[in-house]
Amino acid sequence: MTPFDGITNARDLGGLSTLGGLRTLSSVLYRSGALDRMSERDRHRLVNEMRVGTVVDIRTREESDGDGLQDQRLLPEVRCVHVSVVPEGRIGREPFPDGRDPIALAEGYFANLVEGAEALAEIIAIIAGAVSVGESVLFHCAAGRDRTGLVAALLLGLVEVTDEHIISDYIASNSHALTIAERLRANPLYVAQSADGIKPVMLRNLTMIHFLGLVGDRFGGVDGWASRVGVSDEAVSGLRRSLVPGQAAQSP
Repeated sequence: MTPFDGITNARDLGGLSTLGGLRTLSSVLYRSGALDRMSERDRHRLVNEMRVGTVVDIRTREESDGDGLQDQRLLPEVRCVHVSVVPEGRIGREPFPDGRDPIALAEGYFANLVEGAEALAEIIAIIAGAVSVGESVLFHCAAGRDRTGLVAALLLGLVEVTDEHIISDYIASNSHALTIAERLRANPLYVAQSADGIKPVMLRNLTMIHFLGLVGDRFGGVDGWASRVGVSDEAVSGLRRSLVPGQAAQSP
């Protein structure tokens, strides 16, 4: 994907292999970091070239201008939805593993999965509803790495993307590590969350392997988690029809 001027860690979740040997469609689902530094050219590209119809901001309200409406002000012509994965007031005040310990980071993701189950189910339902009616969707957090990586892993797992490709998408954030660290260092909210300063960190395969293992052990996999937290069969089917149209034909 051609880099943006001011949006970091952006990519299309198309072209990823599924267990049935198919690939996810391109130009349906995108992930990225925050949009607050996008240029006018970036904005035009999102709206007129990529035709993004829904943007889902999964940061806290505090990170999104204090009211969760930052994206709507930036993109008034697009439907912008705000649903925070983590509780308000936590970012910048409670430490979170930064990736130097890959197992601790996986356990941090799993804690977010359990604690943020209601929010994550809502995010999945919003995305599924949008893509089911033909809209392209962009979802993002601040860096497009941890919270966005969690949501991406769930969405890809629900459409039966292989673990190998879920992991490869996750660690693709490493190519943006320097820019991510620079962006986070520029915001006092994120600096306060790091005891020894924000440094570029390379994500490890082991983190996502361990996270998926935890989901498997606790819930029987992403499908089991989704069923447990109330993600509807209709939402899952909508994701599969939109991202991997041939899956329905393969189903028994």
